[in-house]
Amino acid sequence: MSVSPGLLDLPNEVLLHIFSFLELDDLNRVFLTSWRCKQLAENEQLWKTLCKKHWLLTERKSNSETWKENFILYYKDFGRYIQSYPVIFSSWTNLIDILRIHSPNIISTLKDGLSESDLDQFEEEYTCKLPEALRLFYRICGGQDCQDSNTPGLFGSFANVYAVDLNNYIFRSLPCLTQVHPHLEKSDVNSQLLTLCDTNCGIDYCLVLPHTISKEVTHMEGAPKPYSVVWTSANQIFSAFNSFEEWFLDYVEKVSFGRYHIDGGLILRYDYEPEFVAQTGPITVKAGWTRSQALAHKNMLFEYRITMSMDEDAKPADSCRLLERHWIIKHFADGKEEKVSGPGVVGEFPVMKPGSKYSWMSRTYFRSPGGSMEGHFTMRNLRTSNIIKVECPRYVMKHPLPV
Repeated sequence: MSVSPGLLDLPNEVLLHIFSFLELDDLNRVFLTSWRCKQLAENEQLWKTLCKKHWLLTERKSNSETWKENFILYYKDFGRYIQSYPVIFSSWTNLIDILRIHSPNIISTLKDGLSESDLDQFEEEYTCKLPEALRLFYRICGGQDCQDSNTPGLFGSFANVYAVDLNNYIFRSLPCLTQVHPHLEKSDVNSQLLTLCDTNCGIDYCLVLPHTISKEVTHMEGAPKPYSVVWTSANQIFSAFNSFEEWFLDYVEKVSFGRYHIDGGLILRYDYEPEFVAQTGPITVKAGWTRSQALAHKNMLFEYRITMSMDEDAKPADSCRLLERHWIIKHFADGKEEKVSGPGVVGEFPVMKPGSKYSWMSRTYFRSPGGSMEGHFTMRNLRTSNIIKVECPRYVMKHPLPV
């Protein structure tokens, strides 16, 4: 009677390939099943594969250490995050590579990661539990050393027409993200691990509020209570993601693919979707938007940022000045459409010349589920005085609340 071959009858290289797909707990159990498996447990190629899979290591920290020793070293430090480490760390690496090129000022402010004891102490002090992916981020990056209010935020900034921080409020804690609510004074920040949030901006991330938080904020509708850790901004209606990991991956993707522009070293958190672009001759108009503030139930204020530029290879004879703006604003809630016209943009009448660029920010509000804007700009050629109609793309601003 013939016996069918079993798993252990496979060649070593095949077994090692199979083992590389197992979870660590399952792998440890397999190593205990036979003497042969125990011998394979010392195979350097297997541990090299596992180091690359779980810790993204392509070379050993020290030539005197084996790949297994490298794996154990990382496991002792980051073992609790083994599921999320490769995703969070690879996204972090991608973000850093982009910032080294486009915003070295941010790189120069980054602090070293925190220790497990630092995070444990924080959780004990505030009687809370941080999400695991957020803890891992803090282990990798300890926030920013922001010496002045003009330091660009690691997780984005909002800019006015002159491309400076809108309110010049930057996080002083962990991590430095965008803006701090005006009611939160520096004296309120009593822990280096504290993450604060601007309740006027639709930023989705985990935040911790201190016990010294001002009454104005704690009494705001929707604001979480002191000592609480929440996943969203201070007003719950802004939440668009289920976890820090989901938010972080989305953020890095938008920075990587230009959905969030980097201008003057600032990561501008206005969503520039690919279709929000219009071309009229040598002039390009791009639109981006972000949720700004909840005005009342189902009403939300949106900020939008328009960037107009003229191709560098345009002819000097194409130079022109913006005279008027013309908007068609549509409300999705009731289908209402309104037309708005006026001189210039934000009180200015910018001139477009070859290679020039002009950006400005303004606001509008919509009820749920949101609305759209589109239109054109009337411009006059500086040489011929001919009137030019420059198109602005249609862009949709979405409300996070259901209809």
